[in-house]
Amino acid sequence: MKLSEAVSFSRARLEIQGFTNLGKYTPLHQKGKKGDHALVMMFQPFQGKWVQSLACFLSKGCASATVLHQLIVECIILVEQAGLHVDVITTDGATWNRSMWVKFGITEENVSCEHIVDPSRRLWFISDFPHLVKCLRNFIIKHTETWTPDGVIKLSHWYALLKSENPTGFNLKVVHKLTIDHIEPRYYQKMNTICIAIIFKEMFLLKLFFGMMRSCCGSNDHPDSTLFIQMYRLVSTYSLVKPPKGSNISGGEILEVLLKIKDIMDITERNTQWDAQIDTILDRAINVEVISEAASIVEDHDYFTCTTSEYVVAYIAGYVARKTSRFACFYIGQKRVLCKNCIATLQLSSSELVPKSYKLISLKSKGNLINPSVNLLILISILEKATLNILNSNELNANTLFEITKILENVRSLPLVGCCKHDMVLTHGVIRFYLTTRIYFICKQENKNNNMQNQRTRERRKAAKLTSCKEIKKTEVKSNEVKAINKRKNEERNVIRNKRKRIDVIQNNKM
Repeated sequence: MKLSEAVSFSRARLEIQGFTNLGKYTPLHQKGKKGDHALVMMFQPFQGKWVQSLACFLSKGCASATVLHQLIVECIILVEQAGLHVDVITTDGATWNRSMWVKFGITEENVSCEHIVDPSRRLWFISDFPHLVKCLRNFIIKHTETWTPDGVIKLSHWYALLKSENPTGFNLKVVHKLTIDHIEPRYYQKMNTICIAIIFKEMFLLKLFFGMMRSCCGSNDHPDSTLFIQMYRLVSTYSLVKPPKGSNISGGEILEVLLKIKDIMDITERNTQWDAQIDTILDRAINVEVISEAASIVEDHDYFTCTTSEYVVAYIAGYVARKTSRFACFYIGQKRVLCKNCIATLQLSSSELVPKSYKLISLKSKGNLINPSVNLLILISILEKATLNILNSNELNANTLFEITKILENVRSLPLVGCCKHDMVLTHGVIRFYLTTRIYFICKQENKNNNMQNQRTRERRKAAKLTSCKEIKKTEVKSNEVKAINKRKNEERNVIRNKRKRIDVIQNNKM
């Protein structure tokens, strides 16, 4: 299914999502690329109307035959271990799917291979029936007559039926759903299976999964990866695997067999790793209390490329000072108490001079904005410079957050905020809060840039079409002018020839 490119930050997993993810089978040239196609694997029984989605992957373009082969092999093994039996692999007739068939040894003469799990069984490969019918319908409507072993299909018969039925009339009809769009589909209707079902009087029991996902995502044929995965999780966790009535098991028990908590990657692992990186940075930190020494920290680390204005950094530092009150609460016994000494270290005291970089705060303030302390401002400046250094030197990827903290490990000294008892804990919370918030802003800006690029591309394509139309019109005008000139020349030649013939006739008569 085609998706729109987009990125989003997951605070729980501490990673930027929206990039190509085919598990351990992700090609090297696609790593770090934003995905634009969803690959879904589903299980459907031979009897019954329910289906169960098994896996979902995000790829850049359509997945290659090699990747599909590896994913299907692993999927079959896992599903067989869960107690289900996989006997048939169903795909459409796309090139990459047929190439995947070849890797299983499938040919026109041999449509099955030895089963991966049980050598005594066969694994069969078939094409998706709706896609075969779509190809047949599209072939029939392109030809006036189509020969089949059972007879000739004439397109005129459908037109005659449509004419006799009078689709816009109020008379009773034999095929009341048949319209001209079924016989003359527009370019976007050629992939519509509902129209095909009406023509061939065939009702598909299985609704297309992607059609359901598109309807869940609203009026959006190409939702972004974030919206798609949210709806996919909702649809997948709803137990579509339903036992027959009167059985001694529930649908939840069946679903538990397919999905176990221990099989899901522990999201706390990344949190633990990131906290360890921040602790390593803070272990090397030096609490700078003198302004001159604080200024030297920035100079020591001027190798960072920073394009953010110092006025904006000061304004954001004031925002962090207001929000950091949530990190300044500590337990004294069993009671959670706000440390006022820590709060005092985040704000500029009334006795201190207000730096020039705080000008934006004074302009936007109506008496409620906070002037951050010098240490907090220096800390935020270093974090911002490290962030921009990574974004300027590397492309945005899933582990950008860890790359930022990795470069911060090279900082020899870092100002701490908070009282002497809580400075390490409070600074840890400030770093964590600022970087996660900053990643949200980065993802939003990346999506905005991507939308602007797509808009420019659409405008260029439209301009190219307009230009080509103008050139065609100019060519037609020129060709018409040339034809008119040639026509006049031919007429003049004919007139001259006729005059010469008349003169010859007159001279012959005189003689």
